[in-house]
Amino acid sequence: MTKLCEYVNEEVEQQKLDGYGQPIPILDENDDPVLDENDDPTYEMETVTVVVKKIIDSENLDPDQTIAAQQQAALDAEESYRVVSESQRAQKETQEFLIYDYLAEGVQFDKTVTPKGLNYKTQVNRKFTRSELFNDQGELIEVGYYADKNDDGSKDDLVLKANFTYTRDALGNVQKRDATREWYKKDGSADPDKKTDTKYYEGGKVVIEGKRRRENIVNNLEIQVLSIILVTQGAATDAAKKAVLDSGLAFMSEYDVCFSQFIKAQSLEINTAIDAANTTTYPWLIDTITQTVVDYGLADVSFLGQTVAYFMKDKLGKIAIP
Repeated sequence: MTKLCEYVNEEVEQQKLDGYGQPIPILDENDDPVLDENDDPTYEMETVTVVVKKIIDSENLDPDQTIAAQQQAALDAEESYRVVSESQRAQKETQEFLIYDYLAEGVQFDKTVTPKGLNYKTQVNRKFTRSELFNDQGELIEVGYYADKNDDGSKDDLVLKANFTYTRDALGNVQKRDATREWYKKDGSADPDKKTDTKYYEGGKVVIEGKRRRENIVNNLEIQVLSIILVTQGAATDAAKKAVLDSGLAFMSEYDVCFSQFIKAQSLEINTAIDAANTTTYPWLIDTITQTVVDYGLADVSFLGQTVAYFMKDKLGKIAIP
């Protein structure tokens, strides 16, 4: 049966086994080096047997294994390498940036680097779904960009998140907005290599920012109030829910001028209007914020026991800056 030494003979003879076949001194019968015409030691390459022995010793092989066994061992080693490689490749893929899965046709990027230079609005093949977070002053402080939106409105696969902080002068006028953007990988982790930039406001842009911020307050307040009164009014049926929502929307419509003045000129006449509003027409104004409302995350615990009217005036009064 063919042995390992025969299996590797051809390669050894051609000295293709790097690091195994080495030149060794030629010795005479007295174990003294045989010298050439220049009195230099002469050498010969290691024999097949020596080389095979070194292979066996270094690789922990069984010298009695047949070619078939050796080939099977090689296949097993290759399969083990493949499994490890696939595992490593899968692990590597989880570390890739999710946004690179949505590059527009023809857009080329080095996928091993943070996509700071990628325009996530024009160089991708879809419009990402946005989530927005505002503070009590109407400032947009966080935006998330998601690859997918579910039927129930929930969002999956966060691709990018941007956070904003604002600097204002003594009068509350915006001077600049600092942004920090971070990209997410397929395993859901955010890359620590973030992008920062600054937007400066001057002239009319300062006024526009103030109006936009107050409009954010009104829009968010409308959603908050409608959600709260659905709870405080105990609307359980679809008909009851519609009636409550219609009442809330009717209030916003009746006092639209006051809300508009708040947005345009920071007028707080809307608070006076809320105090004077007919609680027979809008009974939910004197509903109190319950623990259930707080538990649902619709109002902070500091509003517990306060009326919906108080909640509205407090939120509008947060606009302590132009």
